[in-house]
Amino acid sequence: MKKLFTLFFVVLVCASTAFAAAPGKVVKVDSTSITLHWEKAKTGISKHGMANGGYGGGTREYTYKLTPQTTYWQAGKKVTASNIQKDATVKVTADHGVASRVDIE
Repeated sequence: MKKLFTLFFVVLVCASTAFAAAPGKVVKVDSTSITLHWEKAKTGISKHGMANGGYGGGTREYTYKLTPQTTYWQAGKKVTASNIQKDATVKVTADHGVASRVDIE
């Protein structure tokens, strides 16, 4: 039972530290970091009965650190960081804010 608990705990820690964020728009990119912007639109009727989402919607930005080990992919091919342009849509896989993979859509 103890081995099973240890295995479950290790899997849980790994799953919570490495994740891929939803695709976001590039706000800023340089050789050491990339900043993404997400916006959630207000739509439909909110749970409070307010038209157009009411309290819904919002924006956020997050900056990921880029390292020499970060890989960049576009259309299934490996590319360089110079292929990332402002306003491009990208998906970042990161661990504690350090990007390991950037998929350019």
